Amino acid sequence: MTFYFTNMTPQIQDNFNGGIWAGLESQVRTWAKNSDTLYVVTGCVTEGSTYYALDNNGKKVTVPTGYYKAVLRYSKSTTLGFSGYMACAVYLDHKEYSAGTVSSSYSMSIDDLEKKLGLDLFVNLPDAIGQANADKVEAQEPSTVSWWW
Repeated sequence: MTFYFTNMTPQIQDNFNGGIWAGLESQVRTWAKNSDTLYVVTGCVTEGSTYYALDNNGKKVTVPTGYYKAVLRYSKSTTLGFSGYMACAVYLDHKEYSAGTVSSSYSMSIDDLEKKLGLDLFVNLPDAIGQANADKVEAQEPSTVSWWW
């Protein structure tokens, strides 16, 4: 389902989609290879957008103001995280970046991303590991966990 027009948004090509965003997507693939399971939620934010692009039919398509990824990792043999789970979120304003890779300075907890977006992500996590552990996973600051970086 990835390569349908319904799953695409207009992005700055140089120094965003072809730079830092591509670097983040590459990093997520590396995290996936080193996990038993990796759940990834990707999205965009259009709130406050004043720009649009035209599609092939001349219809306006809103240009997002930001993009995010929320990643929930499960590894049965890890001592990191809680009950085998740990999480990382990244939010990037839709602008040009000089860096082509995402560092820990761009990361935030799932809780912080949820507050920013007004969404509840990974709603099934409490059923898997209990509310107390789910709260710990979503509150953990990924910048303090060396595994991510």
